[in-house]
Amino acid sequence: MYRNKFIAVLPLFFILVSCGGGGSAPFTLTLPTNSSITIDEDSGHTSTFIASTNYKSQISYEIINTTNNGESILSSSGSYTYQPYQDYFGLDNLTNKDHCIKS
Repeated sequence: MYRNKFIAVLPLFFILVSCGGGGSAPFTLTLPTNSSITIDEDSGHTSTFIASTNYKSQISYEIINTTNNGESILSSSGSYTYQPYQDYFGLDNLTNKDHCIKS
């Protein structure tokens, strides 16, 4: 049985915040690190990207570079699934963008 390697790259994000003066802590967005998983040939993977902020915010996600050797689905809430094409063996990856709006 062959094993596939799937890499999720998370380098891009947008932050929209309202400006204001005085004494509050700076807005901080914490992103998950780049991740790689290894799955068996013809097996899928399901997980969730989780970003967080130190203020009440709306965070959403989108794929900007999708996989070439399988199907990737990413919801705006960060949950995703990856299913390699039948009998595919090798490396695949995707890049997603995180959007964050301070509420």
